[in-house]
Amino acid sequence: MLGGKSLRIAGVVALILFSWFTLTADLAWAGQQDEGDALLKARRLYQQGDYEGSIRLLDNFIAKLKAIVAQKKNVADAFYLLAKVYYTVGEDQKVDDNLRKVFETYPAFEHRDVDVDFAQRAERIRLEVKAQRAEAPVGETVATEPEPAPPAADNGIILTPAKKKKKKFPVLLVLGGVAVVALLAVLLGGGGSKDDKKEPVGTITRVRVRVTVVFAGQNLITNHKIFINDNQKLFKTVRFNDNYDPNADYESLQKQEVILNFEGGLGTYEIRQEVGPFWAKPHPLQDNYWIGKTVFKLDVVEYDYVDGRDPGAPVLSTSEMEFHVNPDDNDPASDWYRIESQNVSIMRPASSQSMGSSPQMRSGDDLRGKKN
Repeated sequence: MLGGKSLRIAGVVALILFSWFTLTADLAWAGQQDEGDALLKARRLYQQGDYEGSIRLLDNFIAKLKAIVAQKKNVADAFYLLAKVYYTVGEDQKVDDNLRKVFETYPAFEHRDVDVDFAQRAERIRLEVKAQRAEAPVGETVATEPEPAPPAADNGIILTPAKKKKKKFPVLLVLGGVAVVALLAVLLGGGGSKDDKKEPVGTITRVRVRVTVVFAGQNLITNHKIFINDNQKLFKTVRFNDNYDPNADYESLQKQEVILNFEGGLGTYEIRQEVGPFWAKPHPLQDNYWIGKTVFKLDVVEYDYVDGRDPGAPVLSTSEMEFHVNPDDNDPASDWYRIESQNVSIMRPASSQSMGSSPQMRSGDDLRGKKN
């Protein structure tokens, strides 16, 4: 049996055969790929934080193809990504409008999203559109045609559907040629070693963490600032002046919630809360009811990796933090400010760490990374 040299020769032969058969395909195939490239470029702009560029590209894409029946699946993909961009920048009305257009354009649309909140929102809109279609007048019919089945899995990259016209691409001939070359490679190379067959684990390059901040309190008005690695993410005046209860606990305190996001690689991040200098008690005689605290809930919503197979979802060292809000009576300076910080580490999945390390895993096995 021959070694790596023979395998390389067989690989070159396979590449030549595949390239030749590909060049004989219908030229229209390239046009369809261009459409997929436009959606992929829009998704990359979104991932890089260029929201305006992504919106502009998607609007042009939709305007160009929305009247073409064969492109309904692609147009629905574009509406879905457009809704995701508006969701990220906080324009709620445009989120619902574009999600509605997704299912009006392509009722069979399916997409597995790692963001649970957004996925639930999309499902709610889908059911609303379905109900509206069911309630349409009996005499009113909508011309439809059979839709291609949705993709079995989604890795964060938008795929284009197959053309409905008869294809000229010689699929069986290509598959037969590839199978013959693969068989020759096995015979010449002896099958290779196990290490050669297994793709190495990829390297995580970027992680996006969602931070849900819950302010809880009563008889209290304060200024809050939140920093992540010295980058200010929030400034908010929090008011809890509706009522007070001498027996209040965390569950019964008044609450306000905001959602923040931060991105970066593996490593440790400092989360810091600064409260003050503005303090007020709406009920000044009720000193015992000056109560408040902040709870931070963290979870990974997205990650990228390169050079290998999916390494799995990154791990957070903690999924919840608690910060105090009341001033410390033993520290007069804290009557103006109270500053607290805690650290959270983003680590490789437990499967790629040493046996002695067992950090807390994020709940949910459906989180998928995107390979750059």
